Amino acid sequence: MVFGDRGLSLADPRLNAQLRPAYAISAFAFLPGSLRHVRVDHRPPPYASSRSSGPAPSPGPAGPRYVNLGLGADIEGVLGNLPPRAQELLQAPFVHGQRVLRYQWGAEGSEYGLSMFLLYLAGPKDVTVAVGTSTIPSGHTTATAHWSVTCYRAAVARRIGG
Repeated sequence: MVFGDRGLSLADPRLNAQLRPAYAISAFAFLPGSLRHVRVDHRPPPYASSRSSGPAPSPGPAGPRYVNLGLGADIEGVLGNLPPRAQELLQAPFVHGQRVLRYQWGAEGSEYGLSMFLLYLAGPKDVTVAVGTSTIPSGHTTATAHWSVTCYRAAVARRIGG
C-alpha cells in the first residue's frame, strides 16, 4: 500500500497464468486539493480502581461513536479501539450509505503500545486513513491507551484497476 496526496495505491499478491507470484495493482486517485487531515491526541485517565467509591469507569474509547459498517470482525475490533474522534473521522463518509470497497490495517508494536499504526477505508467517493502511534502508560490498559493519530480524508476522482 502506498498513500500520498494524490491517491491510495494497492498491490495485491496473486499468481499469474504460469503460477508465479505477481501483483494486481489498483488505485484510488484523489481529486486534486481534496486531501485534508486532522490530528487526534487522545490522553484518557486510567480507569478508577474497583475500590473507588466514585462513578463506574467509562466504557472506553469505543463508546457510542463506533458505527457498524458491515466490515469484517477484525477491522471492526480495531476501529473500536481507536479514540472516539478518530472513529468518527474514519467512518464519517460511510455512515449514510456509501459502501466501503476496500479496507486494511496494520500495526507494529508490543504490549506497551504501537510504534506504527495504519488503517484505511476506501469507498467509491471517499478514502479515509488513520496513521499514528499509541502507548499504554503504567496504570493504563489498551482501553485507556494514549494515542497520537492523524486522520486523513480525500475525495476519489477515479478508480484504477480492481
